[in-house]
Amino acid sequence: MRIIYQSSDIIIREFLPEEQVLFTSLFEDEEVIRHLPRRTREQYVEIFQASLTAYGNSPFSRWGIFTTAGSGFAGMCLIREFADVPGQVELGYSLGRSYWGRGIATECVRALTAYGFAGTDTAEMVAVTTLENIGSQKALLKGGFTQQQNLKRAEEELAYFLLSRAEYEEGKA
Repeated sequence: MRIIYQSSDIIIREFLPEEQVLFTSLFEDEEVIRHLPRRTREQYVEIFQASLTAYGNSPFSRWGIFTTAGSGFAGMCLIREFADVPGQVELGYSLGRSYWGRGIATECVRALTAYGFAGTDTAEMVAVTTLENIGSQKALLKGGFTQQQNLKRAEEELAYFLLSRAEYEEGKA
């Protein structure tokens, strides 16, 4: 099990196969998934299994976010190729409701940005949120991202955030 980030508050690490239930249970809370695409439990199982397969083969995957105090499961995060703009790398995260408002999202944004720029040759890291997801938008801004013109995906308009490698290396983030 590889750790990709650790601080005094959280650990971001590869999921273990036996943690599939933790992963899928995160998406059973209607408040947690309110800003996410709707998926079935079976689709989440497939996503989890694909994440395990990607470890060691690619810089892109999903990882678990755990608290250092008591090893509580706080949520999951990811980086992946951005489907909407070739060459960009997207970060994302979902936190259990009891972990909202603790600064974990901002810490994840910073950790994933560092990981993404170190592990890929991308010139730009991006993230999207629903227009209503103000909490995630604030975390992205605190993490050094700037809001761009909204992005249209299918019939949905999304808030679109970007951080360039040059800005990151200049210490903006």
